[in-house]
Amino acid sequence: MNLGLNRTRGKWVWLFDDDDIAMPEATQLLLDALEAEPGADLAYGGQVIADESPDGRLVDHREVLATVEPDDALLLNVLQGFCFRLQAMLIRRDCFDQIGLLDERFLRGQDYELMVRLVQRFRATRVMKPILTWRQHAGERGPAQLTHTAHERDRHWGRFDALLGREVRATYALGEFLVPRSTSSQLSAVERSTALFHRAAVMATKGLVEEFAEDLGASFAALPRDAHLGPDSAS
Repeated sequence: MNLGLNRTRGKWVWLFDDDDIAMPEATQLLLDALEAEPGADLAYGGQVIADESPDGRLVDHREVLATVEPDDALLLNVLQGFCFRLQAMLIRRDCFDQIGLLDERFLRGQDYELMVRLVQRFRATRVMKPILTWRQHAGERGPAQLTHTAHERDRHWGRFDALLGREVRATYALGEFLVPRSTSSQLSAVERSTALFHRAAVMATKGLVEEFAEDLGASFAALPRDAHLGPDSAS
């Protein structure tokens, strides 16, 4: 995919896997969303998940819409897990000039790692319809360096999810974990406590128990005794 990205010359890029199936109107839906919101750099939509039967047919179709709104909470939601698929995104080509290509260290989860970088830096818009049918395979998956069975998928994906979690924790400013996000280096005690609490939740989804416990403890320690976490406080 990186080889292909380096050779693209168009305005928009769609990274689409060979084993998935695009909805007939997918491209138009994404382009219409971007036209309706000229400042957006990305458009994303939902999916239909289908299992592959032994004879190759797709069964048990489940529609999953992209219910996460493209607002100030989008980064936090994506950090906590797959809200939609990279294959359901149309991306402005020059975004890659700013953030780079797929990180080839991630033998699994490279699409997710790229999504995190995209939503951190760029404005998104949403399509409330499925963009593709995402095929769930029963056979071997993964690149040549890490081929595995379908049953081992979550275990291998978890390794790289943890790698992403550690890097995000080490490099993202604490204000990135607030809603709305803050670029200030001087957070109030309540903002600091809230951001640490949110970051702890992200670490939990990455299976990083020690980091989760450390951030959770720091969140409680940062909270002033008389603080009240309510509708008027950072959330």
